[in-house]
Amino acid sequence: MNASKHQLGCLIIHGFTSHSSSLEAVIPGLDKRRIPWHYPILAGHGTGPKDLERATWEMWQKDAEDGLNYLLGTSDRAVIVALSMGTLLALELAEKYPDRVAGLVLLSPCLRFYLKLVKFTPILTRVLKRFPNPSAAKFSSLEYAKRDKGYLWFPTLAFRHYWIRTQHFDSVLENVHQPVRIIHSKNDKVADPSGAQHIYHHLPSKHKELIWLEKSGHEVLLDSEADTVLRYIFEFEIFAESAQPQRVAL
Repeated sequence: MNASKHQLGCLIIHGFTSHSSSLEAVIPGLDKRRIPWHYPILAGHGTGPKDLERATWEMWQKDAEDGLNYLLGTSDRAVIVALSMGTLLALELAEKYPDRVAGLVLLSPCLRFYLKLVKFTPILTRVLKRFPNPSAAKFSSLEYAKRDKGYLWFPTLAFRHYWIRTQHFDSVLENVHQPVRIIHSKNDKVADPSGAQHIYHHLPSKHKELIWLEKSGHEVLLDSEADTVLRYIFEFEIFAESAQPQRVAL
């Protein structure tokens, strides 16, 4: 590892029940631009869905924050690329570290849920221990759904921790002033598009964008418009301004 610090690094944060493959498409672009990156796996992920039973929002917060601090060991500032639930963790980090988080790219931010049953989460937690997580709901077609390596079900208790956090999130949004680019599909059947609009309208940042996709499902980097999404990511102003002397993968 190069002893000199880099001006900018990239923290990658996946979503609830996601597999690391959901955001791996970003890595070649970071390597090409010689931007150091770090991609932590959140508690309860990367193994089996049963391990999510013990996971809490505080554990995911710690994983994300530890990942940021690790990256900042070799970079002065970080841009965060996050998916779904990971976008909320990214926004929390931006609020807590305004001088170290340079900007955010939020993919399919899941602040509001497409499935209306979700509003009964406190009740469902008491009567159901697990809930199905079908790939077909996350993609624009069954062909693209074959790319899904995420969990096929999840413990309702773990989801409850996530759902509770979404209920009172405006206080975070109102304190994020960094540049933010939101990329969301109008066809998303997991994260309701109104959530992306809510985030956009409540951010005080003077440099914010909401970019709509027309065809993709929730997993935008594994779906039909992945190349377009990658272009939008690396056209983000923070990436455009960066120029690193060499690649450092953490």
